[in-house]
Amino acid sequence: MTIVLLKRGLYIYDILCYEYLTLFVIFWSKININQTYIFPMKSNRKKCNLNQLAGIMPIIGNEEQKNSVGGDYYYSEQGELLGYQPGGNQIRVIDKAQYSNGMYSTAKLLCYASSEAQRNVFSKIAGVDCQVTAGASVPDANGYVEETYCTPSGQIYMNYYGSVYRQCDFWDVYSTLLHERTHLGQIGSNLTSDDRELLARQAQINDPYFSRCSEDYQLRVLCDFVLRGGTVYF
Repeated sequence: MTIVLLKRGLYIYDILCYEYLTLFVIFWSKININQTYIFPMKSNRKKCNLNQLAGIMPIIGNEEQKNSVGGDYYYSEQGELLGYQPGGNQIRVIDKAQYSNGMYSTAKLLCYASSEAQRNVFSKIAGVDCQVTAGASVPDANGYVEETYCTPSGQIYMNYYGSVYRQCDFWDVYSTLLHERTHLGQIGSNLTSDDRELLARQAQINDPYFSRCSEDYQLRVLCDFVLRGGTVYF
């Protein structure tokens, strides 16, 4: 009986935490906070060598920054950013000549473009070599499919079955690749797997462009960060 009550109590606690974080994200987006400072809760995390990680800068390029108000981002098959057109935040691939002639309707969402174009565009945004692979297709305990992973050789792999890949939201893609770039900076460190994930989430949330990600994506990142022991301060 005690075990049953304990399980029910934990279940209710999880629901309340999720609802609290949902309200937090909505509130945060309304007041448009540009920077959120995140600090790990556990004191023993201070023993980690963060000097290299602290040097990780936003990987977004100058052209993307100029066009960051909102709209679709158009890339060539070769991964060149051609420009930006109002309408959304999705990544589209188009022939350079057609873009120059204003034939925007010929563009394809990145997830429907050729595999070569996908590699080129993801690599351009990340600043490192990226590949697309058919990774895990089964959701984890939280109901999400693994989006990306990186290798010791310095490559980032985008999962074909992940929602970030399929939705093609520029800012969700950017933040996901920033997460993996943080992991690349951790290669060779003595950090635990929990510390690696916590710091990668911290890099995402502290990034000044995080508030431009979709609300669902922000919620996922914040929930994962808090459940791993992180604390959010304004």
